[in-house]
Amino acid sequence: MITTDTQNGGSTHACSKQAAAPPSAPRQIWLDALKGAAAIMVVMSHVGALPAWGYYVTACYIPLFFIASGYTFKIREHAIRQKFSALVTPYFGWALFYLLLITLRHTGGEPLLYRLLCGAGGVLYSRVAFYPLSSGNDYYLFPDGTTPMWFLTCMAASYLLAKPLFSFHGKRLIALVCVYLLLTALMTCMPVLLPWSIDTAFLGALLIISGYLLKPYPFTSKCALLLVVILLPVYILLVDVNGNINMSVREYGKLGVLSILLFYLISTGGTLIAAGLFRLTERLLIVKGIALIGRSSLTILCAHAFFVALCKRFTPLFNALPAEAVMPVFVVMVIGGCVLTDLAIKRVKVRVGRIR
Repeated sequence: MITTDTQNGGSTHACSKQAAAPPSAPRQIWLDALKGAAAIMVVMSHVGALPAWGYYVTACYIPLFFIASGYTFKIREHAIRQKFSALVTPYFGWALFYLLLITLRHTGGEPLLYRLLCGAGGVLYSRVAFYPLSSGNDYYLFPDGTTPMWFLTCMAASYLLAKPLFSFHGKRLIALVCVYLLLTALMTCMPVLLPWSIDTAFLGALLIISGYLLKPYPFTSKCALLLVVILLPVYILLVDVNGNINMSVREYGKLGVLSILLFYLISTGGTLIAAGLFRLTERLLIVKGIALIGRSSLTILCAHAFFVALCKRFTPLFNALPAEAVMPVFVVMVIGGCVLTDLAIKRVKVRVGRIR
């Protein structure tokens, strides 16, 4: 503790013992499990292991991250800048890793310099494709492995756009929400996909502020049960009516501008349902395990493409497994590799912090 005595010519001095910092709030298991389940579903969808009901999960599993991020966001000085840095730094770090892999694996064909320049351009543009997939023009931008990472720059842009939303209240907030929805609708008419998902980020900002506004409400078991019972049938109906959703390429559904509103309702409703289910079951051991995975969700999104490619090298080993066990084992290996990588990264950060 620092004490100051300014009377009678006193001087400032430090006591030998510092006051203990207030303990941080305990992690919420249901919230970590929410992100962990979404990360698992991302991996399963990218390896073709989603079950038949996966169609309903993929409708909200990416927007879920935006809402969960808003729920945990704390307004303080430079908070937006710090959040932006926390998203963009791993993005470029992992992008450099994948570009290095391209260099190491280059075996001919196109000149290496050409591939690296194209890959670097795709990383800077940070979009899966240049044209909407519905246009029929297949012009993909991301280098191998980086495709899932569009999410990081999209969220970073969304936080920048969410900054005024955190400051407004009442009618002014409602008016700005309407402006953001209108801008999102207008941008669906653009012939190309904009860099850093700017055309999607206005909607991402609304998802972030939705999570933030949910924070003050008590999330009791009774409340969680009511959310699941009431919202689940509505959610299933909306997904069936709206059709396929792919936020990464600006696909909100099959109903044109109306799908933007349905996308928002599906995203928030699906997140609340999943949160309610995990709130009700957070004492189960399996849910605690999913929560541990959720703490590594960012690394899973960045690294799983690498581990998918790595695990495919062990395909002969899977032949000894029953057919129904191949995909579950494959997914476990990929996620396990990502979690171990995340733990290693965090340990390195701690050691570097101590050196500084």
